[in-house]
Amino acid sequence: MSPDIETLETTEVQTLSVESESPVVEVKLESGPLATASQTTQDSSEWQEILDQVKEYLSLGVLKELFQEYRQPILVTGLVIGGLVTLKVALAVLSAINEIPLMAPAFEMVGIGYSAWFLYRYVLKASTREELSKNFKEVRRDILGRLED
Repeated sequence: MSPDIETLETTEVQTLSVESESPVVEVKLESGPLATASQTTQDSSEWQEILDQVKEYLSLGVLKELFQEYRQPILVTGLVIGGLVTLKVALAVLSAINEIPLMAPAFEMVGIGYSAWFLYRYVLKASTREELSKNFKEVRRDILGRLED
């Protein structure tokens, strides 16, 4: 450093004095934990306010009221998502089984056999077709709760 610049250092504030023909200029630089402490506490208090708002919104009373108000859409959405997940898992299992050698032809034979039995059991005779129609109407009534003719 040149002899005309004097430096005074402390742990928290540095003061630089420059002496020349012009007026004296003094610069103070703040460093260390004091410069960021106020910003950190402000950020912390903002996060605490946000956290308090989230806690208030997700409190048991608010969630219970929200569920009571939107019970039907929530249940339908849950059932649809659950059904889609179940379908995806079932298709993945069937795809994995289908990759096993000789399982695909075995499934085809089972399908052909069941179709042949169904045709023989319910479609060939008029009396069995009436029985099938009666069973179908009963199942439809059980599902819908009424019989529509």
